[in-house]
Amino acid sequence: MAYLQDYRDFSFGIYEKALPESLSWEERLKQTKEAGFDFVEISIDVEDQRLARLDWDFDQKRKLMDAMWKTGIPIKTMCLSGLARYPLGSSHEELRTKAVEVVRKAILFAADMGIRTVQLAGYDSLNEEESTPETVANFDANLEQAVLFGANRGIHLAVENIGYTHMNSLETIMKYVRRYNTPYFSSYADIGNLHAENFDLYEQFACAKGHISAVHVKDARYQETRRVPFGEGTVDFLEAFRVIRDQNYIGPFVVEMWADDRPDAFETVKHAKEFILEKIKTVWEEKNDA
Repeated sequence: MAYLQDYRDFSFGIYEKALPESLSWEERLKQTKEAGFDFVEISIDVEDQRLARLDWDFDQKRKLMDAMWKTGIPIKTMCLSGLARYPLGSSHEELRTKAVEVVRKAILFAADMGIRTVQLAGYDSLNEEESTPETVANFDANLEQAVLFGANRGIHLAVENIGYTHMNSLETIMKYVRRYNTPYFSSYADIGNLHAENFDLYEQFACAKGHISAVHVKDARYQETRRVPFGEGTVDFLEAFRVIRDQNYIGPFVVEMWADDRPDAFETVKHAKEFILEKIKTVWEEKNDA
């Protein structure tokens, strides 16, 4: 089998929260570069201060753009996890309305900032609420409008597989990919989330082949998807990257970590890049030696 991608050509991004929140954007981008990463994934999560970024004025946006130009490190992807607070399918109309507003603002923000992909969290209801046929139908209707809004502005939307939601697998997300049938919508694969839900990686990546915009890389354990240090979880990264290689994935990897203001955050991030690159190198070179 011929592989389209050489491991040395992959692009590696780092999740914004992997570095301390106290850093300025210029400092964060500098540390990203020094740790060996190519870009940052910005977080627009449930917190007011991060959601407020979607209302930035021209000067605030220009300041961030200046930092990107100065450091040479762009923001290529956005994690719109704020939809956990405002689910697209919520049974509460005011939350659905807010969700649609948040998605539209995120798309416009991405267009202004040169962000390629907006990763949508596939919540159809709040965590404490049960998913119902009504919330799924609401989600479907609002997601379709979001895809249209994004496509008309040249912004690619992707849904990540997240446990405890009705979009917890690439197989489910692919039903929407086939329905919309547009290059502006795809899946965003998360290795750790799939592992934590006991999904078969080969089956999941095979069913989504050619429709994965990016891959989140993190360690995990069964039903534990956050703050598991690389090498201390149960993800078999060699096997995971063999699956990715054999499905001829072409696209970026984004390392998802949380700094929590630890003093060793930079060294931890740097180690994560080295850990992952070593696994990828091993997997790609073993085929060359075969």
